[in-house]
Amino acid sequence: MPTSLDALTTLDLALIAAVVILSLVSGGLALRSQVSPQASPSDNRQNHSNTLKALQEQLKTAQAESKDTREEAELTQLQLHQLQEELEQISLADQSKQEQIKNFDAKLKVAQAESKEAREEAELTLLQLHQLQEEIEHYFLLSREQNALLDGHAHQQKRVQKLLNTVLTAQTPSSSSAAEGSA
Repeated sequence: MPTSLDALTTLDLALIAAVVILSLVSGGLALRSQVSPQASPSDNRQNHSNTLKALQEQLKTAQAESKDTREEAELTQLQLHQLQEELEQISLADQSKQEQIKNFDAKLKVAQAESKEAREEAELTLLQLHQLQEEIEHYFLLSREQNALLDGHAHQQKRVQKLLNTVLTAQTPSSSSAAEGSA
């Protein structure tokens, strides 16, 4: 037995309508025979004719309703397919966004690692710079002390030369007078 309106064919609908009509006709005839058992054959024919017309009208109405229902079901199914396609597109777009987020997260982690490495390298370089500054300051102070010592020695050397010159000049005239006195 079909489970959806789409699976019903025209032949199936015709058979269902025929069963309904037969049920109504037999039910109507049974009802009429119970209501008026003394009716004449012409009355029965007239009643049968009226019943048949009413049943034909009901069949037309049922067929129209069946057609409308089938069209509504087809429209609903079309809308369902459209919604499924939209959902699939949204799902694909969401997957794409998730992939982009994963890529950005990976890039962010790489950038953070590089930033940490650069920061550590900068700290090491700064530490080395401070050590070099201290070393340069140490040698600068040594150089200053050595310059002060050199200046002090140069000053003493000039004093010593002056004293030697003075002593030499003082000895030179007395040595020339001593040489004259011995002659």
